[in-house]
Amino acid sequence: VSIKMNVDDGTEFIYPGQYVQVKIAGDDEAKPAFLAIASAPSGEVPKPPPPAKKGKAAEADAAAGPEPSAPVPTTWEFLIKKTDNNDWITSAAAGATFDVSQVMGGGFPMAENLEGFKYDFPTQNILLFATGSGIAPIRSAIESDQLGIGGGRTCTLYYGVRTPDDMPYVSKFPEWEAKGV
Repeated sequence: VSIKMNVDDGTEFIYPGQYVQVKIAGDDEAKPAFLAIASAPSGEVPKPPPPAKKGKAAEADAAAGPEPSAPVPTTWEFLIKKTDNNDWITSAAAGATFDVSQVMGGGFPMAENLEGFKYDFPTQNILLFATGSGIAPIRSAIESDQLGIGGGRTCTLYYGVRTPDDMPYVSKFPEWEAKGV
């Protein structure tokens, strides 16, 4: 089941593979569902810090603290495998309200793993593997444009499901293929 949720601030979601906890709004006793965000990240990947300043300029920057970012409302999509225990979310009516946690997990910081010489040379071939609803964070990675496909880098997706009817995002496959996946 694919569900879209409006969030007040999407700036914390910067890497594919990050997730949130979702539960029925106002029910403190409800057990949360842990859901990977299937959308492309809505925040910006932090840029490396500039070379250190010296003297009074450095002291002034330290005293000022980091620059705050303004909240950016957005819509996140989730792919949820329907089970007996999660009909509270998979059968929710349009406009239903849920409590959503802050963005959690380190996700897949791809630039630091794919670029440069972390493994003696830049990554040339990317292999993505998923089964069932595990395609959600993979979709996020593909649609984030953080894979850097092209320029000699290839990407292949291996995806398994029980039946063809269980395969979400089939309509996106031509778009992903056009991106080089």
